[in-house]
Amino acid sequence: MTLLTILTLWAIGCIALVILNAKFWRIYPDLESDEGKEAKARNIAPVMPQTPIPRSHIIAYYRDWFLALVFVALLSFVVWLVCNAI
Repeated sequence: MTLLTILTLWAIGCIALVILNAKFWRIYPDLESDEGKEAKARNIAPVMPQTPIPRSHIIAYYRDWFLALVFVALLSFVVWLVCNAI
């Protein structure tokens, strides 16, 4: 089997999974179980309250995004320099 055949079969399988999930299976439709919905309807408080996200995690999240964007910009700049050097 060629790579194109494998990729085509994989794509068909993914499309079939999406269609079957939409019609029959409902695999994690909203990531909530029925138990959680019933608890919300009866106004039952969760056993473990939501804990706030630590400030250091928020800072690390934005720092990582910034570094990723800087890396992409530097990589784009290097590609531009190489293309213009030819």
